Parts: sequence; C-alpha cells; structure tokens
Amino acid sequence: MIMHLHKKECTCPMSSKLNMDKRRLCDCTKEHERLTWSEFFGKKLECKIVESFHRGGNDCVIELIF
Repeated sequence: MIMHLHKKECTCPMSSKLNMDKRRLCDCTKEHERLTWSEFFGKKLECKIVESFHRGGNDCVIELIF
C-alpha cells in the first residue's frame, strides 16, 4: 500500500529545531507510520520511504509492506 501524505513541505515539528541531516527525520516518520499501521492492522508491517522533501521529493510518500 502506498501512502501519499499530500503535504506542501515537511511538517515535522523537529525539522526547524534540529541542526542535523534532515533526511534522518524521514526515518523517524517512517518508523512512526510503521508502528501506527502495524497496530491498526494487527500485524507487523515494514515501511519504505518512496519520496520525501528532505530527500529531494515533492511530497511525503511511504510504502507499507504487508
């Protein structure tokens, strides 16, 4: 399942506060989505970042792998 978060920019509240490689924040978002949807579906899922703002993309897109 592919999730397009349909954002115009990164909305992570830590993005403007941290002085670090912002691409690492995408891994935090990926893990958050993995845990949330694993709980929702009642089974362990894997996630993959397909596209993100901090990695040169135009949206946040995450693939959920069942």
